Amino acid sequence: MDLILQPAITQLRLPTALTLNNMEAMLRVAIDGHGIAYVPDFLAREALTQAQLETVLDGHSDDQGQFWALWPSSRHLSPKIRVFVDFVAERLFTT
Repeated sequence: MDLILQPAITQLRLPTALTLNNMEAMLRVAIDGHGIAYVPDFLAREALTQAQLETVLDGHSDDQGQFWALWPSSRHLSPKIRVFVDFVAERLFTT
C-alpha cells in the first residue's frame, strides 16, 4: 500500500498474519475484527454504513484504482453491454 505522507509517497510494510487474494474474504475478516483491509469503497460501503467498519488513514492513501470492462470489438456495440457498463459504473463510482 502506498501512503501519501508530505512531501513524498511512502510505501508502508506492516507485519502480516493473514494474506488473502479475495476481496470479499478481506472484508469478512476485517468485519470479524482480525485486522485492516484495503478494499474498494463500493465493497465496504454497506459495512461502513452499518458501523461494522470504520475508515482509517483517510486522506493518506493513493486512491487511483482502475476498473476495466472489456468486450469483443465490433461495428455495433450491443445495447445490453452498454446498459450493463452504465449500471456497473453508476453503482461503483458514486463520487
